[in-house]
Amino acid sequence: MGTNGNGRRGGAKLHMEEGDCNNDMESPELDFVYDDCDTQANEIAELYSYTEHPEFQLNVKAFEEIMEEFNFPPSWQRLTESQRRTIIMKLLEYLDLAVNDIRMRAARCILYLAQGCWAEMQSDAEQAHWARLNIFNLYEMGVFSAFVELLNLEIVRSSTSTVASRKLAESLADSTHLRVILSVLYLITEHMRTESYNENSEYQHLVQLFKEELGTPYGEELLPVQLLNMVTHICAGTASHFPMKKVLLLLWKILLVYLGGIKELKDRKMKLREKYGLAPIAEDTLEVVKGMRASSPPPSAVDMIENQNPSQRKIKDVDRAMRRQTFMKQTSLDESDEQIYVDKEETKLKPKLSILHVLQAI
Repeated sequence: MGTNGNGRRGGAKLHMEEGDCNNDMESPELDFVYDDCDTQANEIAELYSYTEHPEFQLNVKAFEEIMEEFNFPPSWQRLTESQRRTIIMKLLEYLDLAVNDIRMRAARCILYLAQGCWAEMQSDAEQAHWARLNIFNLYEMGVFSAFVELLNLEIVRSSTSTVASRKLAESLADSTHLRVILSVLYLITEHMRTESYNENSEYQHLVQLFKEELGTPYGEELLPVQLLNMVTHICAGTASHFPMKKVLLLLWKILLVYLGGIKELKDRKMKLREKYGLAPIAEDTLEVVKGMRASSPPPSAVDMIENQNPSQRKIKDVDRAMRRQTFMKQTSLDESDEQIYVDKEETKLKPKLSILHVLQAI
């Protein structure tokens, strides 16, 4: 990745021998930079997928509806600092309600604030300015910890949901609540990470407080442990609707904020070697890797044998096709069972409905 997410920012290439690559088409040059992360704008853009584009309008709608309920104009810029803090406090109260729809509407409104109230901004720079300002106001008022509690609640609700366990196929709608919660947590974490490099920032005390908060357990476990448990559920197939990409991105950024990146690792290694009387490292492995040519890993022994024996590969392809066909048959059976279950439920309701109609007629 580069400064704009596409090109290389710099770095020397290692010299290639003539026999290193016989065919450039088989092993093309990959343009990348070996670093912790890209620019903040690109890292935030990485959070969203194309399928989430319609949900941006839902965030705006939630914001406008809540502002109307609070008797405020639907323009964040026109409000005073006191009015903004009052609205955030009311949104936090909504997050504590038992009604799921109200709770998630407040979460969408907070997500819209964390995104910089983009609908009323005239430029990207203006949106980035308000996003930064809102993020630190949200964190200062306890939004991060409130959303961690929401995340725990949603994980438990998703894991114990009998409806989710009966569904044959997961859809994008199944992860809507989790995606909203993880997006808010990610945006706060990413801004904290970026702000930590600005030594003259007026928010340095909040950055330090955020690092300390990450080292404090929420309930029984640390937040990174909770995210790793989510990854475990995804890999085990018990919660396939969890948004894996957002979980991994949030986990990655939390580790960068709390533990540091490549530079911090290098400094730590040097201090430890000096402490135990070891000679300093003559050649930095990370610096060597930055200049290496990107290439695919060598083929395994099994792949080489299969390529040399076409008949064996053909048998494997046939076996794979038979497994796919068996799976499709099983899916059809499951769909039939599901339809039978629905028909039974409808049959149970029909006598009740007819009795109700008789009573109404009387």
